[in-house]
Amino acid sequence: MVMAALATVTLAVGALQMAHIRLGVFTDQGADLFCPALLYIATRRNQTLMKRVWSKRPNPEQAAGLILGACYAWEFCQLHNFEGTPLVITRGTFDTLDLLSCTLGVAAAYVPDRFIHRRSVEDFFKSRSG
Repeated sequence: MVMAALATVTLAVGALQMAHIRLGVFTDQGADLFCPALLYIATRRNQTLMKRVWSKRPNPEQAAGLILGACYAWEFCQLHNFEGTPLVITRGTFDTLDLLSCTLGVAAAYVPDRFIHRRSVEDFFKSRSG
């Protein structure tokens, strides 16, 4: 349900951007906020191409690091001109608010996931020791 909602919002933001419809922060940072959260959840569920690399689901820290690393690398590529290389697909405008939005998007998915993950592990060991 959460993935479907995030996917819908991410696609809506993308459609608005492609249609050159500007709605302030929603279209400026919306994709940078919602898409990393969606990718984090997909990565944690092992529903990405990375499942060919990882045989089991990545833990919350691995997923967050992977998604944030990719987001930061994308913004780094936007900061520098890679015209004439395959990295030209990253062209755009570097914005520190994009970095903040990506971080907040991943954090919004990571924090509850980490809390639930830790809680379930603690409950498992409590049930085994008692």
